[in-house]
Amino acid sequence: MKNTLDPLIGTKIQLVIEEDGTANPPSLPTGTVLKRMGNPAGGYYFLVRLDRPVRSIRAKTGETWTLVNLLVWPSFQGDSLDRALGGNEVPVGISNVLQEVGPDLPPIDSSNVVYFARGIVKA
Repeated sequence: MKNTLDPLIGTKIQLVIEEDGTANPPSLPTGTVLKRMGNPAGGYYFLVRLDRPVRSIRAKTGETWTLVNLLVWPSFQGDSLDRALGGNEVPVGISNVLQEVGPDLPPIDSSNVVYFARGIVKA
């Protein structure tokens, strides 16, 4: 469902991992922007839930992990994910959220968020 206060909320996006430290970054299914959250360093994070979980290799440990709830943010200061709504590709940083998320669950704990990739968002 679209949010009239933030047009990205409820938007189906394509997130493409360009670099994650492995030889073959995983391809991701489409996902839905669920929430916008303030970033203590300025700007915003967006919580994206993939349409289906993706198992991949975590470059730092070599272990398999699951990607389903991701935080994304514009790579460049002053940029905005809103540009994706106009058909633009927006460079982003990507973190994996290692806890369940939902309206009835506790807020995301930063100790459960792991930065792992750079990529682009397209709407």
